This record gives sequence, structure tokens and C-alpha cells, in this order.
Amino acid sequence: MIRIPLSAFIAGLLILITGCTTGISSVQRNPGKFSMKDIIILGKINFTFDVPQSDYGIFLVSDSSGEAILLSAKQRKTGEQATIRGRVVIFSGNSGKELKEMEIYAVSAYLAEQEIVPENISLITARLLVETAREARPGTMLHFFVVEDTH
Repeated sequence: MIRIPLSAFIAGLLILITGCTTGISSVQRNPGKFSMKDIIILGKINFTFDVPQSDYGIFLVSDSSGEAILLSAKQRKTGEQATIRGRVVIFSGNSGKELKEMEIYAVSAYLAEQEIVPENISLITARLLVETAREARPGTMLHFFVVEDTH
């Protein structure tokens, strides 16, 4: 008898029930199409960073087509293969110090209004998300992040 780990079975069942996965490059090519939409990514966690004073982490996740920034309350480990169900949040990704600060405050407001993170840590979380997106890969800019559904 072949034994399948329960987590792998649930992930496969989730994909069958809810539809197929989204390649990260699809979101990168047309982030506006995916804005505020739920997607499923099958990928590998390449980088982890804990958000101070919270249970949240920021992760760099990749699939065979690209990379994305993930915000999640789930514990993730570097090198882990993960099935991620989350909502795409886009921001401009424009250069310049003033624009970056505007992005940080806009992302902070979104995180607090949607009650994704507590208001008292929304600004630091937003700053970390925007900075991570700006510095994920030299010469490139990620214009979105994914907020993982933890329910």
C-alpha cells in the first residue's frame, strides 16, 4: 500500500476542488488582472524573514516561472515546498524615495483596514514588504505580494 502524507493529500484535493494553480510569471506579466484575486501557487520557499513583534513572516517563494513575496502567519522554512492559497495585492513599485514612502503608507493602510495584521505592526510590515520587493533580485522589481489565507 502506498502512503501519502496527509498534507500532500489535502493540497492535491484543494487544487482539484478550487481549480488549477497560477504561475507566478502570469501575475508578474499582468498584475492588474490578478489584483485582489485569490490564487494558488505551488512553489519553494527561498527566503524567510520574521516580522518583529508578530506571528507573521515574509517569504520569497518561487515556482518554475518566477518569484513572489508572501506575507503569512503560517510558519515556513527555507527550502520547503509549499501550496499557497492567497490574495494578490499590487502596488506601483515606482522608484524614488518619496514614492517608496507613499507605497509603504498605502500598503500599511491596506494591511490595517483589511485586518491582515494588527494596526500597531502594519507600518513595519508594510516597510518590510516594500523593501523586500524592491531588493528581492537586483535589477528587477516585484510590483505585488501575496497574502496567504490562513483559515
